[in-house]
Amino acid sequence: MQLSNCTPSYEVIREERWRLGTGGAGTERKPTMEQLDAQLAEMEHSPHDLLLKSYQIKRERNALVPFHRLPGEIFVAILLKVAKYNEPGFDQEHQRLHTLAQVSTYWFDTILAFSSFWYQLAQYHPPYFREWVLKRNTSGLFNIDCVLAQGETGPVGERLLLFMKMAAPFSERWKLLAFEGDLTDEMMELLRSPAPNLDSMLISSWDTIGVASRMLELGEGSNIQYLDIDNITVPWNSSRLQGLRAVQIQHVSGMLPSLAELHAMLATSPELWWLQLSGWSPFDDGVALASEASGIQIKPIGLPVLTSLILHNLPAAVTEFLLSSIIAPSCQCVIVREVPSALLNSRAACNTLVDLMNGALKAISRLRMSCRRNGGPLHLLSDPSRGITYNWIHHVDELPGLNVQIPTRGLSTSQLGSFLSLLNFPDKVDLTTDVNGVDLTTDVNGVSWAPSLMSVGWHRVPNLEVTSVLAVETICEQLANLPPPSACQSRLQSFSSPLYSDRTHPGVYDSIVRNLVAYVQRRQARKDTEQQVNDGPDGEVNRRDLEIQLPRTILQKLRRPLRDWNVRLSEFGQGSGQSVNEGMPDSSFLPDNMESLVLNG
Repeated sequence: MQLSNCTPSYEVIREERWRLGTGGAGTERKPTMEQLDAQLAEMEHSPHDLLLKSYQIKRERNALVPFHRLPGEIFVAILLKVAKYNEPGFDQEHQRLHTLAQVSTYWFDTILAFSSFWYQLAQYHPPYFREWVLKRNTSGLFNIDCVLAQGETGPVGERLLLFMKMAAPFSERWKLLAFEGDLTDEMMELLRSPAPNLDSMLISSWDTIGVASRMLELGEGSNIQYLDIDNITVPWNSSRLQGLRAVQIQHVSGMLPSLAELHAMLATSPELWWLQLSGWSPFDDGVALASEASGIQIKPIGLPVLTSLILHNLPAAVTEFLLSSIIAPSCQCVIVREVPSALLNSRAACNTLVDLMNGALKAISRLRMSCRRNGGPLHLLSDPSRGITYNWIHHVDELPGLNVQIPTRGLSTSQLGSFLSLLNFPDKVDLTTDVNGVDLTTDVNGVSWAPSLMSVGWHRVPNLEVTSVLAVETICEQLANLPPPSACQSRLQSFSSPLYSDRTHPGVYDSIVRNLVAYVQRRQARKDTEQQVNDGPDGEVNRRDLEIQLPRTILQKLRRPLRDWNVRLSEFGQGSGQSVNEGMPDSSFLPDNMESLVLNG
């Protein structure tokens, strides 16, 4: 391309500026070389000067921001809180630090100046960031995170081993150790490095579950506050297992803690707020634990801030011991599968379990009770349900809930009824003994728990749903036998029951209707009276109109006897009811095959 005849762009700009400055008149004056050099120098330095001035103004302005006028230690504490915020799905801490440092020079200088920001050494960090951490934090404590990043593949064992070899020389400065992988002999040797400042241990072994779990020595040092181990054991009598704040011990085989060691760990940990024990497999089938339990004296274990208790697939002696000992007034989540029968035979132990369950019942709004075929356990499950979770202890969901299985075999009706009568049910309770629409209470092997319902004060449950024919009959009989309104007035608001069985004798339905009428006429107000029933010394008015939802044929049976009571009738599944005398025809028959029954009161 030929450019020799083209006018340079800077010449075009210079000529245009001269023309505008002189109005286009006169002869163009050529600048001297000295003038051009001066202009170039000015142009070269002015951007730098402008940038410096801009930085200076921004710093002065940032200094006036209220957030930056906080005391230094408070400002640093806030930034640390943000930097350490750890939730699944959020940026990793090295990415958060980079983002924070870009906000302003003040933030950048602060993050570089304080070693407390450089606490995390993780396998998934880029190598350059690990070097920064070691350079910036020359004497502080470290969180060692030897866990693979999500989706990481390839020779992962080699990468984990290489990282631990880098971290092991700093073991005396470990504060937290998180490891997930195969526990080879070489890896075990690195994990056993002396760590006197360690207070959080989170280790999950990929070794085969069921084979004897390997032992990780703790050595001497400060108390372990967070213990989360999976398929690995520790010396259960270690003095470091005191002052625990959260515990998860899962899939442990062979070397289990004795009951005395469990008691020592928990009794010295009054700030414990999370306890999850699951998947314990003693090699002697629990013989030693059972023998110890027979001679041990139960001493209460006070855990005033415990909010979640999860016991699953443990030797019966361990479950019975813990449920008999733990006193936790703040507990809102109880998951136990299943409660040993022997515990329900002891009044003191049973009361301890009831206190734990009532704490969870108080925190939930809906409970489902179900029983399965052949005398299976009675299952009490909150709605929404709570199950066993297997997250790291720092990521657990601290939510209220109840998931408890009560055995029915080996218990008399009075024993089970006495236990159920001690529970404080929430506002909504669903009872069911059906599987795939088949009512199991028609089978004598599946109804061992039904008569025990007579012992429960169902009139104190605002919303009750029952899908068992015999359970409905039992509950209606109990309601009919309640005394007239007194200081213990009913608060039942909803009682529903879809009836699936086609083998129930019509006399059962007659009994249900008869007892329901007796309950209404005994406990509810008539239409022609202004009588109000007070509930106790506080004088709370407790008279309520009663709404009954039933199949049309059942409603016809109730129309005449309930004509004069404050009752509203509606067909099941049709929503709000109508007055009992609003266009409902009489009927003198009760069908042999009932589809559903709902009583709302």
